Amino acid sequence: MVQESAYKAMTRERFLFQEMRITARLLGRGMGRQEAIQEIAESNLFQYPTEKSLRPIANVCMNRLEARGSQALVSALATSPVNDAKQICLYSVMRQNRLFYEFMTTVIGEKYSTLNYTFGSADMNAFFARMREQIDAVAAWSDESIQRTKSTIREILASTGFLDKPTSNTLNPVRLCRTLENEMRGSAEQAALAAFNCFV
Repeated sequence: MVQESAYKAMTRERFLFQEMRITARLLGRGMGRQEAIQEIAESNLFQYPTEKSLRPIANVCMNRLEARGSQALVSALATSPVNDAKQICLYSVMRQNRLFYEFMTTVIGEKYSTLNYTFGSADMNAFFARMREQIDAVAAWSDESIQRTKSTIREILASTGFLDKPTSNTLNPVRLCRTLENEMRGSAEQAALAAFNCFV
């Protein structure tokens, strides 16, 4: 299940695929958390124009990697083909953000299970209306936070091939990479399989 139990808006969330891949490769070389963050900051491995956000983003990457709790997935993120690695990166966001986990398993999973590939504002609105009714923390979010979270979700879906672009209204069929499927099945995460169009 999701490591982070609180519901948090995704107003500043970014997919961070390249940053996640770099961090995973450092861990694959045997570095610990602090050593990896130090290397990222001192060598500007993310190639940011300023150093201000290097350590905070490196910490975000480390938190996501630790949320999965699987060395096999860290290694796969570092070395797998891009599409497979992006799925693992998306799963790490799901594991760290409860709202995103529930969106992927209920909205996207339901779409795939019913072979309904349409995806529009109505789906987003229905999900957030339901969350606002059921979860006090979400009900307290501003309309701006909701809109920014919707935009972030669409950007992540586009980054991973679920959508052709953030404004698309049709989901693409996806094929779950074997490493991630094995991890989910082996760690009682079967509920997350539907989010990746996997029902076998």
